[in-house]
Amino acid sequence: MLLDGARGQTAAGMAATLVQPQPGPAYHAAVAALAAELTKQANLGGNQLAVANGLWLQQGLPLESEFERTISKLYQAPITPLDFHANAEQARQEINSWTAQHTNGRIAELLAPRSIDAATRLVLTSAIYFYGKWSSPFDPSGTRAEPFQLGGGRTVDAKFMHQKADFLYGETPSAQILEMKYAGTPVAFDILLPKTNDGLAELERSIKPDALSAWLGALTLSLIHI
Repeated sequence: MLLDGARGQTAAGMAATLVQPQPGPAYHAAVAALAAELTKQANLGGNQLAVANGLWLQQGLPLESEFERTISKLYQAPITPLDFHANAEQARQEINSWTAQHTNGRIAELLAPRSIDAATRLVLTSAIYFYGKWSSPFDPSGTRAEPFQLGGGRTVDAKFMHQKADFLYGETPSAQILEMKYAGTPVAFDILLPKTNDGLAELERSIKPDALSAWLGALTLSLIHI
């Protein structure tokens, strides 16, 4: 949504980050179609996915018609006029209330206090809530505290779930890959775990579309202790 409203160096920088060198109407239509398909598939089998997009505009501020069409039609983001200048706090509360309503009450305060003020003219929001049921659920009695590795070598105690079952699994020279399915839906959760404690940055750099497709396509069903 931000990219469609950007121009010049700002647009070029955002497009480079999204690895989308020539953004245009076809790009936004494809993104919107993908989001719609994910929402459809992720709301099967008792799972829930809620996406709430919105554009909040200072009263009287005009929008270019093409930008307005993309936001409202493709991204399904209602355009709501608010008076940030006269009452920024009331505007913040209205945005948070709308977001909570569209995420089953799970995201109650998308915008923190003082995050917008009288100088605010436009706010774009995108909130996502997902509740998924594992195809192979964890037994709560198997949960126990264990050390979790942080960046810089530090550790903290965290609650680890445990189970042993058949899952799609594979390895690369630097990572382990696990796929966990959600019940009643083709949506799955794919985990890429570096084999070394300091290997996250290298793994992130190695994730390219073709490589990721090849890794996931090579996963095989194995008995795994998670």
